[in-house]
Amino acid sequence: MSGMKKGLAAIAALAASLGYGAAAGAQDVLTYTESTGPLALGYPVPLPVDSLTPVDGFRSFSSLQARHLDIAFSNDRVEAVVVGRSLEGRPILAYRFGDRNKRTVDGLREPAMLINGTIHAREWQSPEVVTEIFERLALNDDDDGLFEYLSDNTNIIIIPVLNPDGFLQTQRWPDQVVVGESGSPRDGRQRRKNKLDADDDLFTLVDHLFGVDLNRNFPVGFGGGSPDPESIVYHGPFPLSEVESQALVAAADLGPEGRLRSFVDYHSFTKLFFIPNTGNARRDAITESLSEKAQSTLASFGSDYALVPLAVGDVIGATDEFFAETFQVPSWTFEMEPDIQGGLNYGGLGAPNDGFMLPDSEIARVRDEVAQQQVMLFYHQAGPPSIAAVRVVDRGNGRTVYRARWTPSRNGKRRILRVSANRPLRADRPYRLWVAFDKPMRVRRAGAVVPYPGLVQPNLPMVELSAEGQSVAFDSLTWLNERGRAPDGYRRYRDDAFAADFTLPAGLDGTPLRLSVTVADFALQQLDANPRTAVDWDDGAWSGYEDETGAEGDVGGTDSTLVIGRLAR
Repeated sequence: MSGMKKGLAAIAALAASLGYGAAAGAQDVLTYTESTGPLALGYPVPLPVDSLTPVDGFRSFSSLQARHLDIAFSNDRVEAVVVGRSLEGRPILAYRFGDRNKRTVDGLREPAMLINGTIHAREWQSPEVVTEIFERLALNDDDDGLFEYLSDNTNIIIIPVLNPDGFLQTQRWPDQVVVGESGSPRDGRQRRKNKLDADDDLFTLVDHLFGVDLNRNFPVGFGGGSPDPESIVYHGPFPLSEVESQALVAAADLGPEGRLRSFVDYHSFTKLFFIPNTGNARRDAITESLSEKAQSTLASFGSDYALVPLAVGDVIGATDEFFAETFQVPSWTFEMEPDIQGGLNYGGLGAPNDGFMLPDSEIARVRDEVAQQQVMLFYHQAGPPSIAAVRVVDRGNGRTVYRARWTPSRNGKRRILRVSANRPLRADRPYRLWVAFDKPMRVRRAGAVVPYPGLVQPNLPMVELSAEGQSVAFDSLTWLNERGRAPDGYRRYRDDAFAADFTLPAGLDGTPLRLSVTVADFALQQLDANPRTAVDWDDGAWSGYEDETGAEGDVGGTDSTLVIGRLAR
């Protein structure tokens, strides 16, 4: 018998000895308490709070939904879409964040990302964290930086509560559960499944085991759950039998589904990432690398999340497996706090299934930490960076000697370099080189460029202007964080451009110079070394993403495509 099963058996025996009706063949309604009885948590019992804004605790379903709708109605970059209705007729709402044209600012087709919350009713951490992510995106979309970039260039679909019937059942009975012969609380606060064949009355004990585990109801790996309707992992009568599961699939089409680049399903508990592998070597490698970056971001806050890669074919009918296999995108089941050991630090895990009951005092921290790693995932899957525009200005007279920008072709699969100025550079003249990218490359704290939490990258790019074995020395090089025209301000977003001052040495007078730039964005993705072929996602990996040798792959490299200054006559 496993340690967990032994623990549950001990609790069942204790409950029976105290007359709580948990003996074999019996069932009863028990109450969670802070300090007395078999269901003592060791901390105050979390109860739903009516509040539109975040609190040190858990909001009620009605408050969460009102918050979501308020954001949607007040922000023209958020669209509320009913993607289905629950068994009891409640709308299942997805929120699409991004501009309405589904095109990047450069005219390319936007990538899509999908996150899902509250597939399991009792996991109250999930709707809180997903709501925090939603709030960060929607309330910061005019920041001239990261969030505005995501708003302009991605299509993010958010389902805060996929299982509203079950979630409401847990909030109707926030401190009460039915405990049966297994000793494992079910229904009430500990309902996991949807409400198939179960009513709202906790004291109708005959139906407390019924319902479908929606995270076993998906076609990939269907059958990995249980065929027993009373099992905690009952997979339902057939794949996608449940309206809630169908709603999640419908939400993917808001991308539309062919534009998806990632999927995350938020759960609790145990502090880990389940990482499905599909056998597509490139997709699996990208997913593993991205998982490690997310883990590092969380570790920077002191949260030790474990990575659990799953073998190819190790499937149970879960959502992450479905999205990984069907759409060949990085996909995860993300299990939040507490964990088996860490929960003891705040007094938890002393009663059956209290791992799903994070203390009120901890959820604000969890929301913040998890939201930051998810924002990094969005940024990463928006695509690798590429040079978008270059300009060289004579600082002595303000004259532009070189100006070029990449523009998309009509089909959006290639870019065209348009050079509108190209004059010889003269010796002993002071110049400023300005290079802009298609995304913000850095983040700041208190005005200073800093690494994204948990990720380390060089502060400045490596830049070379050279010809005939001779290189230009730069007097200064800095990221630009102020509005203004090139070459003194950023292009579209804070820190999407840098400027470097130099004086051309005599030996290079009138000589065309090769520009080489090596830099990674703050999610540690290297430049697309050839902007001519626009980067996209195809069959689980990047397409059009090249290194300095011209080889296509998933790494990138140094961009040396531009030559500045035509030959003097």
